[in-house]
Amino acid sequence: MPERLANKVMLVSGAGPAVSAAVARRALDCGAEAVFIAHDPDSRDAAESALAGTGARLVSHNRAEPGAWPELYDRLQSESLLPDVLVNGCYAHHSGTLAETSLEQFSQALQSNLTAAFFGTQTAVVRLRAAGRKGAIINMSSVFADRALAGTAAYAASAGGIRSLSKSAALACAEAGDGIHIHAVLTGHYEGSPALPESGNPLLNGRVSAGEVAALVVQLAGDGATYTHGSCVTLDGGLWIS
Repeated sequence: MPERLANKVMLVSGAGPAVSAAVARRALDCGAEAVFIAHDPDSRDAAESALAGTGARLVSHNRAEPGAWPELYDRLQSESLLPDVLVNGCYAHHSGTLAETSLEQFSQALQSNLTAAFFGTQTAVVRLRAAGRKGAIINMSSVFADRALAGTAAYAASAGGIRSLSKSAALACAEAGDGIHIHAVLTGHYEGSPALPESGNPLLNGRVSAGEVAALVVQLAGDGATYTHGSCVTLDGGLWIS
């Protein structure tokens, strides 16, 4: 549907280069006015390479720093480009045994994933309400928010937090009647995602295509997805179907 995101501005943060580029292509094909990919300084080269030819614009952003979110929105709003859609990635991953995971590693997983999702969601809701605008927030999480895999405790903790955050924020928006719909996407392995520990389950070696992740994100971002508000959509090829 070329009109699904007609005249909407999308901001994608922390989804990894492959998924960010796929989301940008899909969103622009569906009529988005502009797509901004927020990246940290260390990932600029990878982001530029992945986004070549998409039409998306890169903006520098330290998503784990709470104060960086209002600053980024200030920049975009100064160009009259308040994002109608925020896509929050969940990309930082630490693999390691429970006994060997350090405070630094645990904190990094929480800050890069959960803290970023919280303050990104907060900023998007505040700015959209202030402008009297409806919108959508899609928080990327992981199937490990619900299912266990040894060696992923820190990552799973951040993913589970994002799942609960999304539901709580969705309820707050529903009670306020502000027209902002919020969703969580629980993915399995996808192209370009961080490596996970070895497992005895061969299905864990499968990868969801970045294009399929992007298709779901864009579907949820559109005005036709308001009745999936507050839902957690699983995208894992049926890995955890039983």
